Amino acid sequence: MPPDEAAHAMRNLLGVLSRHSGLSAATLAAGARVEQATQHVEAALQPFNTRQNELRAARRMAEVVGRRYDLALRALRHTARAAAADGAADLYDALFSITTRVARKSKPTPALNPDPTPPAPAAQPVVAA
Repeated sequence: MPPDEAAHAMRNLLGVLSRHSGLSAATLAAGARVEQATQHVEAALQPFNTRQNELRAARRMAEVVGRRYDLALRALRHTARAAAADGAADLYDALFSITTRVARKSKPTPALNPDPTPPAPAAQPVVAA
């Protein structure tokens, strides 16, 4: 359950509890603590809800701008093709050609041990006793 719905449900529960008479002091104290906690949750949710509304508005604006951009790009492509038919043959390619990056050549790695045979064991010196 989202926090704002939980806070609303707690307020409803506290309203129902407050209408009953004969509640113990511990129940009333727990109700007061729940009321305080609900107020804290609602206070903490206000900036969150504001930011959430701003995010929704920004997304709507991005969608509107995106549609305008797509229409303008489509019109530019169409105009560049029409200009190519009128004599500006390289205009479309200059505007919309895909350029690729030249990859760097990697450095060759030196061979660690080109000879797979292990080296011969060194001769042991003879010690006279």
